[in-house]
Amino acid sequence: IFKESIKKFPEDWRMYIHGGDIAKELKKYDEALEYYYKAGEIGTYFCDEMDCKVGLYEEMGEYEKAYNECMKMADIYRSRGYDVEADIAEKRAEEIRNREYNTEKERREIKKELKAYTKGVSVYRRITKPYYDAKNLIIQAENYSHLDEIEKMYESVVNA
Repeated sequence: IFKESIKKFPEDWRMYIHGGDIAKELKKYDEALEYYYKAGEIGTYFCDEMDCKVGLYEEMGEYEKAYNECMKMADIYRSRGYDVEADIAEKRAEEIRNREYNTEKERREIKKELKAYTKGVSVYRRITKPYYDAKNLIIQAENYSHLDEIEKMYESVVNA
């Protein structure tokens, strides 16, 4: 249906925005970007395609691109005299920047915790290794103790 719509209305930027939204929902991010760029080529006065790209970049985890797109929107809004909208775009850009920082901070904290856990496990292993080694030797000794009985049975058969 979408392909038919853009054939029928090839210069309607809204069709491409909807197409991008559909592709985004289907996780076809490259296709979604193509549609958003096409909407931008046709021209959207209120930066609709840029707003859509910001959301897409955020979903993809590409926070730097999302931040940059927000800042471009802010510049465009300000150049058109829409200071309130520019402020909103800048605030959104800052939120994205903070989210990127927090995500990276969380990754560092997780790595730190894993390192501490691994170190703790290796200390635990070093402490308990002698116990497990001794336990395994006892088990082996019990298995081999039957060899004496088997040897006696063998000798009794051979000597008989």
